[in-house]
Amino acid sequence: VLRRVSRSFYVTIRMLPAAMRGDVSLAYLVARAADTVADCSPAPVPARLDLLRSARESLDSPEIRGYRPDDWAPRQRAAAERRLLQAWPGLW
Repeated sequence: VLRRVSRSFYVTIRMLPAAMRGDVSLAYLVARAADTVADCSPAPVPARLDLLRSARESLDSPEIRGYRPDDWAPRQRAAAERRLLQAWPGLW
């Protein structure tokens, strides 16, 4: 997923020590998914805010409360962002 949503970050992450790459990649993908939701213009602002709050509260659990990828991913034009939102809850 990382390679498709950020080709330049994917390439430069190799400059980091190997022990850091996984954590930094995960942090980037979580932030990128949150940014994608925030920018999702077809979704009403209150729905976007609710999802972002839920995602923040769910960082310590294996799923995002109330998040259904099939409701959000199809709203994305870019295939890579659709894949990212499909994978978002399972990233951590």
